[in-house]
Formats: sequence, structure tokens, C-alpha cells
Amino acid sequence: YSYIYLFIDYELLPGRIHPRLMISGYSYKWFQLYINGEIRWRCSSWHRGCRASVRTKTEDPGEGFILFGYHEHDRPNYNRFKPLLTEITYLPTGKKYPVMVFQDHVYKRIKINRSGKTFWRCVMIHKGCIAYCLVDDKQVEMRNNHNHQPPNSRTKTGRWVT
Repeated sequence: YSYIYLFIDYELLPGRIHPRLMISGYSYKWFQLYINGEIRWRCSSWHRGCRASVRTKTEDPGEGFILFGYHEHDRPNYNRFKPLLTEITYLPTGKKYPVMVFQDHVYKRIKINRSGKTFWRCVMIHKGCIAYCLVDDKQVEMRNNHNHQPPNSRTKTGRWVT
């Protein structure tokens, strides 16, 4: 193979064992190391049937890469590592944990991960909202988009009203 040097936007993201490769908004997982040192990366949606892949000379895609196949899905919507431009507010609920207000949306604490990040889910999950965020001392990692507007006010019982 001859390697193609394109001015394509790529990024290496930290992963559990191997980094994750982002090229033009698509995510690839490290899959196979060849004897000659080349690495094969598979689309993160491989389990959903997408057969797109990438081959790099080394783990650094800056040394050249080849794209194979095409994606049979839209680009995933990653909202990662938003800087704390807005502050986080914690409000008491009278229950075990407070709720968190971030960027005008309200979140309920679910658990603390092994990595020390706190997992917060949108309180509008009963309306089908799947947005959540992971919070640690330095950053807020947003996942998925809200399917509703931020709540406007609270009732006497403490419920949020949109």
C-alpha cells in the first residue's frame, strides 16, 4: 500500500487500553497490529454493521493513513470536554443526593465511576431524554443532546416545569 497524506482533520483520544482515532467526525477503535507495525482501526459502529476501517503506519496517524470502505451511518454527535464556562450549581432535594444544574439543564446523580467521575443523568429521562454528563474536578464531559428545552421553574413539590 502507498500511504495517502491528506489534510484531513484527525485526533487521538484517550481510551482504556488503546487510543481512539477520530477522523472527520467518525470514531475508530484500535483493532489489529500487523507484523510490519501497521495498525488497523475499525469504525466504532462496527457492531452495527459499518465496515469502514483505517490503516496507519504506526499508532500516530500523522505518519499517513489509508481509509477503507465508507460509513453507512451519520457522524456521531460527540460533545466532549466542554470547558466550565458556565458554573455548576447543586440544589438540595431533601433526598439522598442534590440535583445538579449545568447550562440551564437539571441532572440527577446516578453513581460515581471507578475513575472518580460522577455520572449525572438528565431529570427528563421520563420524557425520553437520554442526555447525561460525567463530571470530575476539572471538566464536564457531555454525552448525547437534550430532546427538550431547559426547565423554566420549580413547583412547590420541587418538580421542574418546562
